[in-house]
Amino acid sequence: MITQDGMREITEQILNLVSHGEVVVNNETKQIEVCRTNITENTVKILFMLDDTVKGEITSSRVISKTGKVLLDKAEKITKNVTRGLLLVFSVRLTEVEG
Repeated sequence: MITQDGMREITEQILNLVSHGEVVVNNETKQIEVCRTNITENTVKILFMLDDTVKGEITSSRVISKTGKVLLDKAEKITKNVTRGLLLVFSVRLTEVEG
């Protein structure tokens, strides 16, 4: 069984891998900074805020590691209005599997 301390260590290490995010808006890739992170029990959340300067059709969003690799990827179409911000949330839930 993974202990609470063990779960905390693992989730913190996941966050330590993250460098930044990328979104594809109107077929152009833009780099975005991490807005906030959150760890609750066995779930890690990485949040990115797209401000009102980003507008158009978002076709992909990604979490990029410090080594430049794609850690998480979402391929979803979102049309972003110019007058509002948009919060992108990536969640990873850890589950112990006995084998």
